[in-house]
Amino acid sequence: MKTIVMKFGGYSLAEIEKIKIAAQRVAYAKKKGYAVILVLSAPADITDDLNKLAERTIGINNLTLTAKKPIKRELSALLTAGEQISVSLMAMLLNKQGTKAASFNAWQAQIITNNTHTQSKILKIKTKNIKNALRKGTVAVVAGFQGINKLGEITTLGRGGSDLTAVALSEAFKAEICELYTDVKGIYTTNPSINPQAKKIKYITYAELKELSSCGFEVRQLKAIDFAKKHKIKLHIRSAFHEQSGTIVSFEKSSSRKKNMPACVTLKRTVQHEAKQAKVYIIGQNLKDNPNILSVIKKISQETKISLKKIKITAHKMEITINFSQGEKFLKIVHKAFFKA
Repeated sequence: MKTIVMKFGGYSLAEIEKIKIAAQRVAYAKKKGYAVILVLSAPADITDDLNKLAERTIGINNLTLTAKKPIKRELSALLTAGEQISVSLMAMLLNKQGTKAASFNAWQAQIITNNTHTQSKILKIKTKNIKNALRKGTVAVVAGFQGINKLGEITTLGRGGSDLTAVALSEAFKAEICELYTDVKGIYTTNPSINPQAKKIKYITYAELKELSSCGFEVRQLKAIDFAKKHKIKLHIRSAFHEQSGTIVSFEKSSSRKKNMPACVTLKRTVQHEAKQAKVYIIGQNLKDNPNILSVIKKISQETKISLKKIKITAHKMEITINFSQGEKFLKIVHKAFFKA
């Protein structure tokens, strides 16, 4: 059985018209002969709203970090409501449009986790229920982000946990690919909203994607990237609203990219202890093995008179700290140096 896992994030489900677009994608995959496992997040902002409601109710901030176990247990039960909304609406719509579908919450999908409420780890997936649905030609619409522990209690997988649900199901059902649909067309060489010269990346490695996500940009959940890498699950990050392909995540990088050259550069501004600063990150493979990259950065600094306050280099990331106000300018110059138009 040729299986595909399709995961849609919250912004792709925020409005009825967007849900209909996702349903069309699913119907098209079915027509191409795939058995479809559809993983859904909660509609945009619902999980955050539920978390804030809980914090206001009991008067404790940062519940996922500070609350004791009994409260975290109930918080997990509350936060899964958003995904249940998504899967129920989607299953209704698919059936109305002639595509057989059934919703699965964690206890129905048998996604078994440990006992760490709000930050659970998937231990195993019992495939019987979903497999029975797929054999009947039914789309399995699975609630992301949630699991159950061995006591039958609802657990949650942390922020971005629907990514982990999708890659874990891809492994359990040996899916051909795991497609992660979002509101952008893929991963870019830099942020297109800052620099219109940004180019979509066709291929990026797990290590590069993890570094990009770890910089605080929430590209994908870190646990999900680690899981995908461990089990060699090919990911396709693509737009929910455009037909063209997005960015493939695997062990391979683009054949057009030179050895040990960057995949992307990005900018983050921070305010710490009333001190403003900007950090430009260069992400790539084995950056330490290419001294030319550091030479380029130092040359740019000299020519532009932009002072480099600090440079930190690891295997797959270079972190450059500069003045807050010079962040965008430096980013654009660095991007042009490595990704010429």
